[in-house]
Amino acid sequence: MYLLKNSKGVTLTALIITIIILLILVTTATYTGVGTIQSARLTTFNTEMKIIQTKVEELRSNIVVDEDGTKKVNNEKILEMR
Repeated sequence: MYLLKNSKGVTLTALIITIIILLILVTTATYTGVGTIQSARLTTFNTEMKIIQTKVEELRSNIVVDEDGTKKVNNEKILEMR
């Protein structure tokens, strides 16, 4: 029987271990990426909600109540906001 001495190559065990390590790294990177994307979306949502809240407060401040109790919008202030 012929035995290979000093054979150069990769054993099956080393190849399987390398693939497992790569899969773990890919899984970790994917999980981290998903968390980052969700965090960015939440930050964007919060920022947009604050902008909307500010605009609503500005519009509410432009409502004028007449002597008879009717509410009117002060259009001059709205035009200044644009």
